[in-house]
This record gives sequence, C-alpha cells and structure tokens, in this order.
Amino acid sequence: SNMSSPSESQGNEITDRVDPGSLPKDEQHIQETENVKNSAAESKLGRIISVNCLTKNIRTFQSLEVNVEYEIFDQVPNLLVGIAIYDRQRRYIFGPNTYLDNFQIPTTRGKYSITYRIPQIPLLSGTYCLDAGLFSEKGLVVIDYKTAAAEFVVRNDYFTEGLVYIEHEWRIGK
Repeated sequence: SNMSSPSESQGNEITDRVDPGSLPKDEQHIQETENVKNSAAESKLGRIISVNCLTKNIRTFQSLEVNVEYEIFDQVPNLLVGIAIYDRQRRYIFGPNTYLDNFQIPTTRGKYSITYRIPQIPLLSGTYCLDAGLFSEKGLVVIDYKTAAAEFVVRNDYFTEGLVYIEHEWRIGK
C-alpha cells in the first residue's frame, strides 16, 4: 500500500472524493467504489482477513457460497459486510449487504466468520468476481474493501443466451 504523510492523505481525501450524485447513474457506482478505496486505507477499526468462494465452479441455479472472515479492533456500532458481484468487464451485477438485509453481525472486538449464500444463482455462463467490504454508518464509512477478492465460474450446456436467466413462458394465440 502507498504510505503518505498525514497532511498528504488528508489533502488527497478531499480532492479524490467526488460526489457520486453529480455523475450519470452508471458512473455513480464506479465513483462510489473509488471513494471507498481512497478512504479504506485510513481505517484502524477493523479489516477483512479473507474472502473465500466455497463454490468456485457451478451451474446456473446452483448455490453460490462465499465465506468472509473479518477482524474488529474496537467496538464498531452499525457494522456491516457487503459482497458485490461483477462480471469480467467489471459491470456491477448485484451488491447486497448485511444492513440492507437486516442481518445482525458481531460488532465487538474479535475475529469472525460469516457465510453469504445465494440458493439458486440466476447467472448464465461466465467468470464472475466478488468484492467484499466492511463498512459502518449504513455503508457510508469504509473500514476495509477488497476488490476482486475471489472469483467463481458458471458453466452450462447451451440452453439459453444472455447474462441472467429470467422465468418466462411462450403462448400461441387462439
């Protein structure tokens, strides 16, 4: 990681942070991710120890399981863990977190392990990567963030085309 003097990092933090609301919708998430990475280095509250995809090779509709180990150095109220799924082109596909899902996680000093599971993944064939973040204050304060921390591959026999499978039906008119 880049070490810089305190005065430099404070200056950079101000100039590097762009208000995502001032950008077009598709660029907002990219800028939010950049803001995250710029401020994460400052945190002494905790860290992500590891991000491990337990299901590295799956088919559409199989389950995806990701294990995240994290450490808290001091009590962090409103702590949350987020997982983001991206495709190979870094297009943002899905990004749930424990706060939005009302899932309580340990927030006191110590090391913890949580598992995130999608019972039936709708993604079609491709290689996908996972980011993981440790945040507080509803995701506004970044404690640690790992970009492309793990990946998984979805492989299928040819049965349809696109990025995700969507339930559908066909009818012939009367």
